[in-house]
Amino acid sequence: MSNKITEDSVDAFLAHRPFRRENMEVTVKDNVSYLYLFGNRIGINTNGMVSISTCGWETRTTLMRLREILRRVSPQSRLYTKKFILYFDDKEWNGNFKLINN
Repeated sequence: MSNKITEDSVDAFLAHRPFRRENMEVTVKDNVSYLYLFGNRIGINTNGMVSISTCGWETRTTLMRLREILRRVSPQSRLYTKKFILYFDDKEWNGNFKLINN
């Protein structure tokens, strides 16, 4: 379940459009868009190649933003926590940048 700021920021991120509202920002340089949450870069979009990261912040908000990206770019992918351990597609994930396959 996402909210308006999540949807709007991910829209801008995927469309390579600058965006800024509350704790979210999208910057664009040389046709690469960067998604920031509280100043932490959690997404990079280069010509449709999308990478995501938690930047060490496995909060509900961070995961909400990343799940919205996954919902649009790779709907078959799963991102969740179980017993305080982060999982991506049922494998432990340390939250470092990961390329998402469409």
